Amino acid sequence: MTVAAAALRDAARGGAVVLVYHSAGAAPAAAAGLHHVSTATVRAHLEAVARYFEFVTVDALAEMADARGKAALTFDDGFRNVLEETLETVESLRIPMTCYVNPAVLDGAVLWREKVRCIEARGWTPELENGLRGLKNPERKSFYRYSKHADNDSRMVDAALDEFLHKRGVQAGGDDLVRDDKKLPRHPLVAYGNHSQRHYVLASLPAAVQHAEIAEGAKRLARIGLPEARLSRVFSMPFGAAVDYNRATAGALRQLGYRAALLSRQRLHRRGAGGEGGGEGVTFIERIMPRTEKIAEAVTLADKNRQQKNHD
Repeated sequence: MTVAAAALRDAARGGAVVLVYHSAGAAPAAAAGLHHVSTATVRAHLEAVARYFEFVTVDALAEMADARGKAALTFDDGFRNVLEETLETVESLRIPMTCYVNPAVLDGAVLWREKVRCIEARGWTPELENGLRGLKNPERKSFYRYSKHADNDSRMVDAALDEFLHKRGVQAGGDDLVRDDKKLPRHPLVAYGNHSQRHYVLASLPAAVQHAEIAEGAKRLARIGLPEARLSRVFSMPFGAAVDYNRATAGALRQLGYRAALLSRQRLHRRGAGGEGGGEGVTFIERIMPRTEKIAEAVTLADKNRQQKNHD
């Protein structure tokens, strides 16, 4: 047995692996930033993981008291290349997948992160920052980073981006994301879920606004007309770090009928271990976002992160 195979085998004994990808296809999507992998890489990851983990839907995994040895496949943001290119690969492997979308995009909205990338690509960030007032940057990070800090209300950031782009007569956005729900494939292996209405940092918003962001997303998804079995009851947390949600987020999720939420903290998941309960009756499910072909290394690191968390 190779070192990589042994690592995957050992990880399966310790937890579940929930994979998350964004752009996945022949070429990177402009809106994806650095979050792109090729379809061939996704196939290699899935084939390697499937040798030691059993793939189930993320909703089924969320209901398991002990999910060790299970795996689930998720995609965030609703990139066209996933549904037009990578779906064929996933179908050939007979693996269920859940695609989490921001429903405002289905009605033509441009996400604020698309606006940020538009401004950065044109070299306008210094000019934008010179005109900004009220945003906090305590850790002296780049605008790309601190604009999504929980201390900065995402609505205020979004409004500032709109004003800046309007003055320059530029429209951000493109065709990287699925912007028409009629183009969401109705496929027995594909489910769709709520990634919040506008991909705001939920912890940056008042409790009532958080509730509305999640509720609006759920209502819009319900209007697509998909069978109930094709709609996930697990919520995908925008950005997915511990600082991106708070107790009000968990409360809103529970009130709206969500029992679980997906994070993206590069850890294997094991329900009930290390305080994975999110409060308010919501379970947090850990995910990993592998960016290279070396899936065994990514899973091994995620297993170490899980073990370290359990000892913190």
